Amino acid sequence: MAKKIMTIEALARITQNEFSGLRKAINDGFENTPSKGDLWEIQADIRHGFKQVGEDIKEVKVVLPPTLRAVGKLELDVKEITKRLERVERKVGLGK
Repeated sequence: MAKKIMTIEALARITQNEFSGLRKAINDGFENTPSKGDLWEIQADIRHGFKQVGEDIKEVKVVLPPTLRAVGKLELDVKEITKRLERVERKVGLGK
């Protein structure tokens, strides 16, 4: 079978069809891409979230030390009460 001769017009048509298909594929691919405005909103939300986290950390830094001291004191109180209870149990005869 003889090979068909490619004409300039046929080559131009094929090239144009390829470019049209490529343009459609590119446009379809960017259809779900967020706009600059959407990205600015997301960035503002992220900045607000970071600011809120920073404020929460500052608050924790203020509240945590006194809380830890209180827990330490309560722990000492529990140890002292436990020792006293053990002494009372031994005197009453309930000791271990």
